[in-house]
Amino acid sequence: MTNKITTIDPYNNTELKEYHLHSKKDIDRILKTSNDRQKEWKKVSIKKRCELILNLAQVLEENKNEYAELMTLEMGKPI
Repeated sequence: MTNKITTIDPYNNTELKEYHLHSKKDIDRILKTSNDRQKEWKKVSIKKRCELILNLAQVLEENKNEYAELMTLEMGKPI
């Protein structure tokens, strides 16, 4: 079994990026941390949540070209 996944542009078989797989121990830790964070998130006011989500939207907007390029390369289609 390999310990990584490689994304490939299906149009020309170019390797795009490698992602390392997590061990079971890593996954358990990640899930516990995620569960703990969700419990904290429930306590955050709606006003603060809105501010954070709007900040996230801004980051996504600022990086949309990078995300669009990666998504289209992974699909093997022109942007």
